[in-house]
Amino acid sequence: ANGGPGARHDWNATVGYKDQQGNNVATIINVHMKNGSGLVIAGGEKGINNPSFYLYKEDQLTGSQRALSQEEIRNKIDFMEFLAQNNAKLDNLSEKEKE
Repeated sequence: ANGGPGARHDWNATVGYKDQQGNNVATIINVHMKNGSGLVIAGGEKGINNPSFYLYKEDQLTGSQRALSQEEIRNKIDFMEFLAQNNAKLDNLSEKEKE
């Protein structure tokens, strides 16, 4: 790829969160995104059992996928931090049914 609107980029996504005492309450995962691939970030320790979310959106009609924006990812992480701070216990947090 040499730039331009159609260029594909590799990028890193890091996810983790801490409780109000500053202790890690979930696995911190650094994911290298290759060419905008959709990857699942999941981790679980005390407070949250199996949180996960996808770094892409899938159009329900066409099945096409696009990467989430930085703001959308930030919103998801903020939501997970909120759950962690409130000791939410979830069996699964996912935007897509497991296949």
